[in-house]
Amino acid sequence: MRTLISCVIAVALLAWKLIAAEPVIDTSGSYLPFLDLPKEKLSTELQKVVESVKTSKVPSTREALRAVLSFADDRVDYMGRADIGVGANTLLPVGREVLGFASASDFVWVVHATTMDKKLLQVFYVSTGTGKVLPVFPEAPTRTVQRTGASRSAQGTNSTSSATDSRR
Repeated sequence: MRTLISCVIAVALLAWKLIAAEPVIDTSGSYLPFLDLPKEKLSTELQKVVESVKTSKVPSTREALRAVLSFADDRVDYMGRADIGVGANTLLPVGREVLGFASASDFVWVVHATTMDKKLLQVFYVSTGTGKVLPVFPEAPTRTVQRTGASRSAQGTNSTSSATDSRR
């Protein structure tokens, strides 16, 4: 009985080592998990991908976050709030040229800005080749223009309306 159990354990360990020794090939869409794996664990194709990302203008999640925060610094008022989290969620191949943003051989970091309760505020794409940031959702204006003065009927037909810039 003891010998049988030992044989089963030995076969299981051998099978596990054989499976573990095969290089990873499938990306399931995102290349992000492969950046931290040892080179020996990756297929030749994935090794080339990892090398191209690590030698790019935006080689890491840290650099992608830095690019997003720099981009959003003066543009988006919610990014400075303490309850907002920003994190790189995915690394995807572009696949075609996007004029002014990325070439077909680039990758893009997908960075999410979320609230503490995981509500999505914005998605940013960061090109590894150019370092440029592209927000996905249109931003609400940080300023509003409000009408002041007399009503339109009281202004007459030849007068123009005036507007003032009020900041939040």
